[in-house]
Amino acid sequence: MTSIPHPETASVASPAPDYFTAALGAADPEIAAAIAGELARHQQQQLSALVTHAMARSPFYRDHYAGRIGAELRLQDLPVTNKALLMDNFDRVVTDPRLTADGVQRHLQALRGDELYLISGATVC
Repeated sequence: MTSIPHPETASVASPAPDYFTAALGAADPEIAAAIAGELARHQQQQLSALVTHAMARSPFYRDHYAGRIGAELRLQDLPVTNKALLMDNFDRVVTDPRLTADGVQRHLQALRGDELYLISGATVC
């Protein structure tokens, strides 16, 4: 049986264990390898779609990811973002130009109940 390391004690430098493949591999290594390959392809396609969407609709991500997109895009190759960086660039980060930092702040300050909608279809919470 494979032991699962506690998140606080697991080494950050080591790759995450592939529990799914390990569990299936005990039954049939070929099936486990095929499933792991399919999962990796799906994850790669989804990462590429997400980055493409962000770059197409967000000036921040267009600049932040410039020159890093290729056929073998890896999550670990993308530059790190944090809350401070995102908040400092809020108006360039958002993919809906109707949302602005000033508009969100005004909306949040004006809330008097459980109102959430700033613009139709966009929830600020």
